[in-house]
Amino acid sequence: MARGDELPGVIPVRKRKRDTNINYGGKVWNIVYVLANLFSFKEWPAQEPASLHALSIGEEQSSSIVAAVAWSPTGLAKHKRSVLTVLTSNLLLSLWDPGPNPSEVSSWSRATIVNKYLQAYLESDDASPDLTRKRRRIRSMCWAEKLPKDAQAVQVYGELIAVLNDNHEVIVFNVSSPYTCKQEGWAAEVLSHYSITSESQNLHPSDHEIIWSPWATNSDTVNALLSCKIGADHSMFRVSIKTSVVPDIQEDSRGTIPPSPNVMMTLVEGDHFSELAGPKYSMLCDSKCYLNRPSWDVISGRCCFQEFFCITTHLSQMETFHIHTQVDSSGVSSETLTRSKKPWNLQMRQSECRLQFAKEHNLGKMTSTKTWGLASFGAYIAACVTVHPRTMVEYSMPSTERSTILFGHTSSLKEERTDEDEDEDEYEDENLFFPWEFEPQLRDPLAAHAAPWSMILGGISRPALCRSILSCRLLYSSFCIRLMLGAIEYTMKAPTISALDILAESLNTSLRTETESLDSPEIAAEDHVKIVELINSFVNLRSASEAEIPTTQRLLEYCRITECSKPLLYTSNIYKARCSVGHTWNRCALSFLAIQEPGISKFCDTCGREYRNEQQVLQEDIDSMPVMDVTSGNADSLGDEVLPIRDNEHSLISELFRSHGICIFCEGKFIG
Repeated sequence: MARGDELPGVIPVRKRKRDTNINYGGKVWNIVYVLANLFSFKEWPAQEPASLHALSIGEEQSSSIVAAVAWSPTGLAKHKRSVLTVLTSNLLLSLWDPGPNPSEVSSWSRATIVNKYLQAYLESDDASPDLTRKRRRIRSMCWAEKLPKDAQAVQVYGELIAVLNDNHEVIVFNVSSPYTCKQEGWAAEVLSHYSITSESQNLHPSDHEIIWSPWATNSDTVNALLSCKIGADHSMFRVSIKTSVVPDIQEDSRGTIPPSPNVMMTLVEGDHFSELAGPKYSMLCDSKCYLNRPSWDVISGRCCFQEFFCITTHLSQMETFHIHTQVDSSGVSSETLTRSKKPWNLQMRQSECRLQFAKEHNLGKMTSTKTWGLASFGAYIAACVTVHPRTMVEYSMPSTERSTILFGHTSSLKEERTDEDEDEDEYEDENLFFPWEFEPQLRDPLAAHAAPWSMILGGISRPALCRSILSCRLLYSSFCIRLMLGAIEYTMKAPTISALDILAESLNTSLRTETESLDSPEIAAEDHVKIVELINSFVNLRSASEAEIPTTQRLLEYCRITECSKPLLYTSNIYKARCSVGHTWNRCALSFLAIQEPGISKFCDTCGREYRNEQQVLQEDIDSMPVMDVTSGNADSLGDEVLPIRDNEHSLISELFRSHGICIFCEGKFIG
């Protein structure tokens, strides 16, 4: 939420499997208050007063209160989380990193300020200082959706954000972070910009708006639309991206791009609004959709969830619309927008807030609510409201002001309700539960590791994925653990044998003993104790042979305790490793690699499983790779044309960790 000079973060309290005996007392949320209006001189230097032509009260005299917030697509922050984009009234756009544990205030930090990269980009232009100062001020921003996975451009770009500056220009940035494993720090590279002609004067900050449509794929190109509103002027641009090519931005008054579902954007004009959606993103409802509101009651929030679109005014006049998709006889689809029932469970909770406020202040029915914003995720809708006395002067102070977040569900829009139910005071209380309030359903180890094991077998078919030491250890340890979980299915035996043959070929050794164990009587009988003894015999046999030492060092893990250096053995607990001396270590729940150092692991916030931190794994993977000859492909070549390249972009272990950003047992988030 954006509230003055601070950001109250409302974070779910997840019911953990290991804490089922704890009484939560009905607490579902933790609230973290992040102060967002303080900037150090290192982050942004003090600004000298501008000339009258370039004067900005917000930049020079405002208290830098929060003007707008937005979450980025997932993947920019640690553990594949999103970063929080904060636009303050001094026209600075900051990226806030939630860190390893967003539930703690100390974990939050301002990662970077986008205006710095915009200023560096504009320094190359021969413009006056006043013009440069106006162009670096940011009025509005919007993140693009993630590029489609099947688009080749996804390998080139990070996450894209479009901003609208004080000089009526659209600038597109490519934002990258150290968690994307592409560089050491945060960066925002300007990809393209476009100037907008607008004659609007004396604009309010809310008169600047920019919205980005979903992506649509067309062969090797992905397209999207940017809608920009400056006062009464509206412009639309087509953004086209090809592989290794700077995005092309062109003005597109018709807004015709390939099909993409759901509502794209909302154009609010006075007392009516129009929707852009559908296969051609054409204007819906030519007669417009008029709202029953006075002209001074501004629209304070709008959101799309599933096939519904909801819009609300500042005085809580809410309207809900349903998006119908129709296909004619020729196969051409079109969308229509019709009014739908209001989310009654959301309005019921709004009524409860009014009754509670009236009871505390003895106001009866002389209360009113104000809605400050709407948000949606999946089938849930949330509204931020405040309650005030009606037809009287209100005296308050910041310490007594209270904002309330109300939640609703799309199921309330599909239920048939009678006219008697329309009275908001007559609603019966109905509880709304979130998925994290229930005890998590954990998968058994065999089912949880089915997808990672299939991915490993599929990835090993490309020998290039197995050229790193960690990838070799990943395949071997996963194979051993898979034997401990039970007999391998008949359909998986052939891929398993093929994977071991490729591993043996890459290491120039033989894994015949491991291959023949698939048909051993211990495996067939699923005798867990004997299976552990059989697997440890593989380890002891290889570590005892001096001729196999170079291969063994790439295949097995060794205890890192000083003066030990014994190979790690397997135990009856698949998530424990122990050397022959007795030193015990935890294994990563995804890769089964041992965790032998502090600070290199993360934990599932729901079930408590321990994983290795992907950043440390990927860096260790890069350091362990041989230098490759980019011309001939020979490792450690000393030719003149050799470039010292260590790239784990396509290694087996990097693909595994990048594909599993949540817990494989309960789909929980990571902390630590």
